[in-house]
Amino acid sequence: MLNRFVNLLKNCHEEFIKNYVDEPVYIKRRILYNCIVILVCIIISIILLLTMTIVKRQSSENPFFFIIIIIILIINFVLISKGISIQIMPLYSSIVLFSTFTYFINLSAHQDIIAIAMVSFITIIWIFVSYKWWHLVIHFINSSIIATLRIRALKTYYSMGILSENEYLLSINAYIYLLFTVLAGMTIYLIMKREINLSDKEVTRYKHKTEMYEEVIGLLRFSYIDVNLIKDNLEGYFDVMTGCLNRLAYHNLFLPYASDINSEDCIEIVYIDLNDLKYVNDNYGHDYGDKYLLSFVNVIKNRVLISEGIYRIGGDEFIVTTKNQSVEFLRNLLDLANDDLNKNFYINDFKGNFSYGIASTKEIETDDINEIEKLADSRMYAMKKHKKKITFNS
Repeated sequence: MLNRFVNLLKNCHEEFIKNYVDEPVYIKRRILYNCIVILVCIIISIILLLTMTIVKRQSSENPFFFIIIIIILIINFVLISKGISIQIMPLYSSIVLFSTFTYFINLSAHQDIIAIAMVSFITIIWIFVSYKWWHLVIHFINSSIIATLRIRALKTYYSMGILSENEYLLSINAYIYLLFTVLAGMTIYLIMKREINLSDKEVTRYKHKTEMYEEVIGLLRFSYIDVNLIKDNLEGYFDVMTGCLNRLAYHNLFLPYASDINSEDCIEIVYIDLNDLKYVNDNYGHDYGDKYLLSFVNVIKNRVLISEGIYRIGGDEFIVTTKNQSVEFLRNLLDLANDDLNKNFYINDFKGNFSYGIASTKEIETDDINEIEKLADSRMYAMKKHKKKITFNS
């Protein structure tokens, strides 16, 4: 039983990673926190429900109340595991409102400490699991509804003589302070989130720099690269968006020295076109276009580990250079990378994919590397044309 539960958690975690692969780390963590909170709440609710059923004691708690909560929490957990997260806070809100109109509204005149304590506890949990500004607005609305209903009830109790004037005023002040506490919590959350965003930008900038230096270190393994060229214009040789080497690096660092490589060695050029990048930009926005580019670069780097350089030479065109690799081996790696891109980037019916062409210096007896590049380019366009023909016929 325990092994099954552990395996279930592992499967849920793998599914979670797959469904939220493009989300920022901060949001991934918050959604994961929600999963943990939901599981804990389900377990606690089941324990309370079983206790009430076994003991069969008379109390103000209604078993139906816990059954509804368990159902809502399970629905929320299943939707989150499927990659749907927009409903998280509205469903939490439905639980709070359900509790308000079945429990809080029926509290007696001297039980408001329970409502205040519960709202304070919910505020802490809410801040812990929120990751959008409107999540906090929902909580403030919920808290305002609870406070309004309880203040109306207190007014009734006061008019009936159940509460003294002093008790009535103190209780009202307590709810006003509670709402100010909720607002203060919202403010602190927004300040902390701003600081986290600034830190994330610094981390991203540092990571970008690190990737640039790793690319340079990779280039310096080969004797045909002039160290002084890189040193004098480091950032000028990199594409800002993807972190890849750019067209300038291809022309200044690779082409001039490719002909000096030992004649026994072989250079392979892979010409790649990222299909339908313009379509993604035009129909879904440039943010999705940027994600498409980054997903492509990641799968290429992860699969084609033997590359000597990845160059972005145009908006959707890239060149990957390798040394002494078989064309068949490269083709297998690129097909795997295409499969990865299909799985990692998709919007509605669109799935990410690219066309490529491979050519090597062993195919043509020439010292002009541009001829090899042209051959790879023509093969890439042939593959692209073939893909379009298949898509049109289907």
